[in-house]
Amino acid sequence: MFCRECGAFMDDSQTVCPACGAGQEGGKKKKGKGKGILIAVIVLILLAAIGAGAYFFISHNSPEAKTMRFIAQGEQCLADKEYKDAVSAFEDALEVTPDSLDAYQGIVDAYLGMDKADKLPDVYEDASDNLGKSDLKELRAYIFDTVESLIKKAMKKDDRDLADEYVSMLFDIDEDMAADIMNKYLPVYDDPGVQPAVDVPSVDVPPVTVVTDHQSLEDANMTLTLWCIATEADSTRRSYESAIEDLARQYPNITLNWEAYENYSYKTKIKTAVAANEMPDIFFTWSGAFLQDFVNAGAVYCLDDVYRDYASELPESMLSNSTYYGSHYGVPLTMNVVTLFANMDMLKEAGYDEIPGTFSEFVECCDALKEEGNIPFGCAAYETWCVEEYLEPIMLKTVGAYDLHDIFLGNMTWNDDRIAASVDMFQDLIANGYFDPDADKMSNDEVRYEFENGKYAFYINGSWNCADFANYCPFEVGVGEFPVVDPYYGESGTFIGGPSDTLAVSANCLYPELTAQYAFELAKRISNYGYLDGCGLSSWRVYMDDSNLNTITRQVQEMCNDAESFVLFGDTIMNADDAYTYLDYVSEVYFGMINGDGFIDGLARDIR
Repeated sequence: MFCRECGAFMDDSQTVCPACGAGQEGGKKKKGKGKGILIAVIVLILLAAIGAGAYFFISHNSPEAKTMRFIAQGEQCLADKEYKDAVSAFEDALEVTPDSLDAYQGIVDAYLGMDKADKLPDVYEDASDNLGKSDLKELRAYIFDTVESLIKKAMKKDDRDLADEYVSMLFDIDEDMAADIMNKYLPVYDDPGVQPAVDVPSVDVPPVTVVTDHQSLEDANMTLTLWCIATEADSTRRSYESAIEDLARQYPNITLNWEAYENYSYKTKIKTAVAANEMPDIFFTWSGAFLQDFVNAGAVYCLDDVYRDYASELPESMLSNSTYYGSHYGVPLTMNVVTLFANMDMLKEAGYDEIPGTFSEFVECCDALKEEGNIPFGCAAYETWCVEEYLEPIMLKTVGAYDLHDIFLGNMTWNDDRIAASVDMFQDLIANGYFDPDADKMSNDEVRYEFENGKYAFYINGSWNCADFANYCPFEVGVGEFPVVDPYYGESGTFIGGPSDTLAVSANCLYPELTAQYAFELAKRISNYGYLDGCGLSSWRVYMDDSNLNTITRQVQEMCNDAESFVLFGDTIMNADDAYTYLDYVSEVYFGMINGDGFIDGLARDIR
């Protein structure tokens, strides 16, 4: 230190300056002051540590934290299908936070998992005492959306009793909303003595023409008109001509006057005819939104009664794309579906004798292929329809056919977490290196060529590739469907694609029942002839000799014969404006410009 009087250097232990003799009483006090500061700092640190520990203890045991832990426990039980334990966990969450919407939704899922839908009205009644108006409305919508998907599954399996039970339960929650669902899915009571259990007002549905003609086609003497797009240059022309010739021989008293128009001009012509009520008796149409507009206008004859006579030849799954409000309005022709093609030689080298049946096994297979130095997929990313054929099967096997169909048609919102999860899964496959990065710069023709020459293990694309692969692939080609991702909603035997080309009958034709019978007979023959000509798969059971067709095509046809349901390509089932918007978002998904949440938020905003 230094002397306070003269500034001479001093040892810290000295109290008197050796130079001037001045006392330095403050020297040791200064040292003591530094020690006091150190002690104060230590005390502050200890107090801070104690405070942080107390805060952690308090926050970790706060009502919010406890509720989150109980809900997480319940969600894990749901995932493990331990539904009783899930109910207990969610009820524990409600003990802490009675107004937890997440807990109530979890209880709904658990009871449905136990097939105890009858418990839901009690859950809703309890929630009405605890939730605010907004959350209660959201819970009600959640119950109805979830149960509606179960009603659709029940109707698909012809389990009318189960569907009735679900609807009856919904009436105990909200009669008006339940009435809408009942009239949407259970509108027809064939026995006039059987009436709905609850007297409710019906919703507006397209009128159904009353059938008054009871002749058979053999006895009929009539002239019918047909409009189609089978021009001289169209690949389906020969199948139309062959079918019409067959019917002319079989029913000589029925005259068919038919005209074919170019594709684009026909769309305008048929829309104009519908608006002017000047339609032909039978007309070609595309299913999905295109036909639905005509159905909504009351311009199309309902085919339910006539279909019963053809059910053994035409699986009802083939009518799913032209079914509206629970009734059938179109007769399908040929079709195509998204098919999973596999290089079986490459799979066998990786230790797989068949295409994996579950999504987790499928991912493991892709990892095994990479370890062998092989590339699982190639996709022409700049041709967005190719990306669509990879993404949509994942959505289908996560969301389920009925819900995806309704989302595409606008009957359900895009704002669906399951759709977001599907997008994220697809992006994970890309991020994991399963897709050839060089394929981004290729056309689909080039990618298909690379698959044919053994570069990729899998190729997901339309069934129209069957003949080429049978002719050009030097390896065994396996065919299958994309594996189920979420077994609660998705199911095997469901395909993207299916019948789009369709015949429909005017609601105002002179002999609607006979005309409908003729349309079924005509479509059956067009579908079979088109299948043999290589124009697509047959929507109908194949009754003609197909032994000369390649094995791959026949295998895909057999898969479709046993299919549960089909969902048209998103850009096909939507109207044109929505389709363009949808494809823009699909393209952004592949290149990582948006994630799953961005995909559903954007489509919910820009389409509906």
